Amino acid sequence: MKKIFQLLFAAALISWSWCFIIYAESSSEAATEHQQPRLIDSANILTESEKSSVLAELNEISERQQFDVVIVTVDQLSEGYSSIDFADDVYDYYGYGMGSERDGCLLLINMGERDWWISTSGSGITTFTDAGIEYIGEKMIEAGLSEEKYSEAFLQFAQLCDKFIEKAKTGEPYDIDNFPKEIFLEPVLMYVIPMAAVCAFIPVSLMKRKMRNVELEKQADFYIMNNSLYMTDNRDVFLYSHQSSTPKPQQAPANSSKSRGS
Repeated sequence: MKKIFQLLFAAALISWSWCFIIYAESSSEAATEHQQPRLIDSANILTESEKSSVLAELNEISERQQFDVVIVTVDQLSEGYSSIDFADDVYDYYGYGMGSERDGCLLLINMGERDWWISTSGSGITTFTDAGIEYIGEKMIEAGLSEEKYSEAFLQFAQLCDKFIEKAKTGEPYDIDNFPKEIFLEPVLMYVIPMAAVCAFIPVSLMKRKMRNVELEKQADFYIMNNSLYMTDNRDVFLYSHQSSTPKPQQAPANSSKSRGS
């Protein structure tokens, strides 16, 4: 009986050891999978410096928010493979996502079809509503996505993700009725100021037309209203005079000499 108990204990110990080894290996694999970069530019549409800048932004936001923000670009998908399925599969296969719910989002750029897709997971599903995803897409296009300014568009995506994640923490994620309010200075300078100048020029011009040119009149008649002055006596009165004289210099007499004869 004692030997049977020892054998059972040894078997349990061996089983527990194997479970620990398997768990450690799976944890190591998971850690390895999570070490995949948050930027995979398979389409090679970024320069090396742009890749470094975008990746640094993605890493900083992801680590600070504990929410994976990932960007993947591809040249072409296999026939019958949609951007939706590919984005979801890449997110799962490479082990993206943070926390038990694997919170995060992935932006896929499909150069073959010239389209994009955002896949969400965990808390990202409520952080990014359908309207929110469309809003982010429009902002990426405005930043230059359709003009091949990919670095600017990707940085815009990352920064908007940061705002959306932060807003979702309040319990009221961005949606169609509360998107971020922004002030665009360039349109103001391009349109509002010239319109104000035109609006000011028109009334000033009209007022100027109504004004008469002012010139000095040689006679006082212009300044007298009609029938407002009656002359009963008309005289020329000598008021004063002033005379100045300057003495004319006299010519000096010529030198003369007298001689006496002897």
